[in-house]
Amino acid sequence: MREAILNPRGYKFAWLITIIVLIGILIIPWFKLFDFSVSLIGTYLMLLVDPLATFFQKHRIIGPIAILLAFALGMITSAILFFYAMWASGRVQFVK
Repeated sequence: MREAILNPRGYKFAWLITIIVLIGILIIPWFKLFDFSVSLIGTYLMLLVDPLATFFQKHRIIGPIAILLAFALGMITSAILFFYAMWASGRVQFVK
């Protein structure tokens, strides 16, 4: 675990903050605050990469590959949350 990005206490704290920001992202668009929601999604991406990279390193994935994999998963999650924020704030309507 020497190569891990976060120590165990920082790892738990980072997951706690990440979960709190995720709850904020899920609630804020319903108040029609789309710009604030987008800034929270950017913050969520930055917060999510470190715990995910540490998680992958704990499971014996090499450091640079773990960081790239964590960033890729963070981008996918952020894209999904961005479309959710657009839908929930009423900025776009998905019609058939």
